[in-house]
Amino acid sequence: MFCTNSFRFLKLNLIKKHIAIQKMITVKSLDLFNMKREIEDFEDSFELC
Repeated sequence: MFCTNSFRFLKLNLIKKHIAIQKMITVKSLDLFNMKREIEDFEDSFELC
């Protein structure tokens, strides 16, 4: 009984960690994407000068 419960708890924790990591990765890649866009916008406005 205790064994299966602790295993389930561990599994749940792993899933939560996995989701958190996925979210972090998504946020990071979104940040990079936005930075890239801002740099491109900056370069475009620089060419206009």
